[in-house]
Amino acid sequence: MSDVKKLQFGDLNYNYNQVKVGDKDAQSELILNVYYTTEKMVIYRTKGNLVITYSAYANRFSILNAKKQEINNLLQYKINQEQKNNSEKTLEDLRVFYAPQLAHAYQMCYLEEYEEAILIAENIKKSIENSIISKAQYTYFSYYLKYILYVFGVTALFLLWNSLKIAEKNAIPNWFVWHIYIAVAGIIGSFISAKEKVANRTIDFNIPTKRTILDVKLRVLLGGLFGILTVWLVYSKVLMGFLEGQINTNLFGSGNVAFSQKITVLLIGIIGGFSERLVPDTLQAKLNDIPNKKDTNEEVKKIAKAVNEAKKKN
Repeated sequence: MSDVKKLQFGDLNYNYNQVKVGDKDAQSELILNVYYTTEKMVIYRTKGNLVITYSAYANRFSILNAKKQEINNLLQYKINQEQKNNSEKTLEDLRVFYAPQLAHAYQMCYLEEYEEAILIAENIKKSIENSIISKAQYTYFSYYLKYILYVFGVTALFLLWNSLKIAEKNAIPNWFVWHIYIAVAGIIGSFISAKEKVANRTIDFNIPTKRTILDVKLRVLLGGLFGILTVWLVYSKVLMGFLEGQINTNLFGSGNVAFSQKITVLLIGIIGGFSERLVPDTLQAKLNDIPNKKDTNEEVKKIAKAVNEAKKKN
């Protein structure tokens, strides 16, 4: 974001208040902005770079070195993110945008207001991070919405095709059609869940775009699967509690089912897709209820021993 350089505009007595826009520095770079000047130092911007030139007090600026590197890393990540989304922004554009704020931080360092300088740098860093996270969330939900629209499109075509089959009295079985409905409900639930989780995510520089796309595809797939499994668990009375008895046995058959019952089943599918742990935790709990063969044998031995001892006493 910036390069702290000891440029020699003149000797140690040179008055940096003389520096102005349009001058060239010691590297023959054109000065485009001058943010702060004193007799001993100047903060200015060349094309895409913030430069601090001084003839004294060099130690005052060292406190910002680590923050400057963090900001540079974030800007590089941000521009890579923008370019992946076909943005015309360049790294130079971002550096120019944040240059006045970082110049102010260096000015505070020169004035020995170090806490204020660190606070300004932290605010710059936070601003870039929030921009990166917002863009990542937008990208994630764009992929999610795209795949959900694919699912809805395929489902609509299937239902249209099935309606033609109904007219021909050769329709797909009702239980299969309802599993399609439930899977779609589960996918909707997974989308709601993803919205809640992604809102709390932090930046991870190690996750590439392909990993994000894979995560979206898995969420869509698992949302539909968990929606179906949740309905099965309720239907088979494995999952009890407030869901017990909520599914009419006619639902997957040919009998009449009330509209409220159909809505209830779809809501259960949404719950299954929304709660990523509901199905796995239920299955794990049922596995834990299965008695261990070794433990069972030990219990039998203890009972037999107690019975034998009671017989001897008698």
